[in-house]
Amino acid sequence: MMPRRHTPISVLLVLGMLPWTPGLSGAAEWYGGLAIGRATAQLSTPMGLTAPTARLGLEVAARAEFSRHFGAEFNYIELGPRSTAFQLPPTIASQRGWAMAGLTKIPAGSVNLLLKTGLAHLDSEARYLLPYVRCTPENPTCAQRHSEDHAVHLLWGVGSEWTPGRWKVRLLYEQFTVAGAHPELLTLGVFWRVR
Repeated sequence: MMPRRHTPISVLLVLGMLPWTPGLSGAAEWYGGLAIGRATAQLSTPMGLTAPTARLGLEVAARAEFSRHFGAEFNYIELGPRSTAFQLPPTIASQRGWAMAGLTKIPAGSVNLLLKTGLAHLDSEARYLLPYVRCTPENPTCAQRHSEDHAVHLLWGVGSEWTPGRWKVRLLYEQFTVAGAHPELLTLGVFWRVR
């Protein structure tokens, strides 16, 4: 099994304070959006094997903006297609799940700088072969190993955003502290104001 990490209590406190921040009690603006980009990870296994991966990643988002500077976002995250292969070097079988995060916007001329901090629940699975292991015909899968992680971890992101009318165009870098893989996601997203 991959080692597990605990989410810092300070992050939970910050997220819990967001609804009480001045200016958040007014009517929210609601957005729906899709972001597509490059997902990368450095996979580590209990045997010390490491292998970088790069795949297509995406986020489907629902977003609420409470003021000019603060908002919140709920995401479905898909960090690449599912794989069932056992090979050397190791492969990430799948990483997908959901995230909830607070958003802080810093106006900078015609664009906003964007900071994103929250929690992500990613189902992370890895498949790999043990090196230097010879299997017999009676047990052909003796070198195959599988490890997974299903805990809630920290995420953070930084990017920029442009708002032409009811649209938002966003470039965002995100990192997730999923045990054993530490995936990163660089996406270009488009959001539409629905209310």
